[in-house]
Amino acid sequence: MILARRQLLSASVKYDISGCIICQWRSFSTSYRRLDEKLSQPSPPSSSTPDTPKASPTSPLPPSPLENAPRATHQVASPYFREWSNMRFHKGKSFLAPPRLFKAERALYFPNLHGQTLIKDKKLRDTTTLLEGKVTVVSIFSTAWGENQAATFASEKNNPQLHHVVKSSGGLAQMVQINVEENFLKAMIIKLFMPNLRKKLEPDNWGRYFLIRKGLTEEIRDAIGLLNSKVGYTYLLDGECKIRWAGSGVCEEHEKDGLVSSVRKLVEDSKLKKRPTIAQSPTSNATKPTHNKKVIASAS
Repeated sequence: MILARRQLLSASVKYDISGCIICQWRSFSTSYRRLDEKLSQPSPPSSSTPDTPKASPTSPLPPSPLENAPRATHQVASPYFREWSNMRFHKGKSFLAPPRLFKAERALYFPNLHGQTLIKDKKLRDTTTLLEGKVTVVSIFSTAWGENQAATFASEKNNPQLHHVVKSSGGLAQMVQINVEENFLKAMIIKLFMPNLRKKLEPDNWGRYFLIRKGLTEEIRDAIGLLNSKVGYTYLLDGECKIRWAGSGVCEEHEKDGLVSSVRKLVEDSKLKKRPTIAQSPTSNATKPTHNKKVIASAS
């Protein structure tokens, strides 16, 4: 169901928003599952025989012009105002968040993005080095509208329980913000206002705010469910950088409870994995009765 392609009706017409969002969530889940099956399939064996001549590595074949044809066709066929028109329904919410975590064996990995943080050394850093080994709540946005929507999930004002769980995790959980801005001029404006962004965050969180300009392609957006660049998205990642939970748009009350319970569950699992196993040595228990027997024998 593509709501953006419907004809505009009068203001008196009422839409079943819940049903439309459920359809979009089902389509996202189906594409998510199909992509996982496609990636898990082994590559087919080569059909070349020993008698078939192979191209020399020193003389590579020139790329075919038809290789980039599907991508160019997709860009041309996409309407310019499609993302804005999709925001007419429920403030651009693309799908409803799942009530439970995605299974770890079926979850997809979060892509590695490369960009600048709020740290003053201005070095470019990878997101994977920061996300690996910790339970992370990732907020992705490209506009102020999307940032406000993502804040309904992860800000301390709107979700204090989430911040309590993160602070009481003992460093096992964290919160990361990713600002995607592919436009050069807009990215320069954001860099000019970075001192104001540093004032809003604590110095310990400067390395958890990324400004990304490249790397988030259309294929990656479709794979992780980032369907509208004007909308804010929230993802929950485990220690292996797998997407275990996803939300979009403005947070609803049941989605907020689902995010808090999911973070708490992943933190508990991380604590169980890092808890050392105390094994009692059998030699220590065996020496005591032997020593007592010797003492009793000498006394007799």
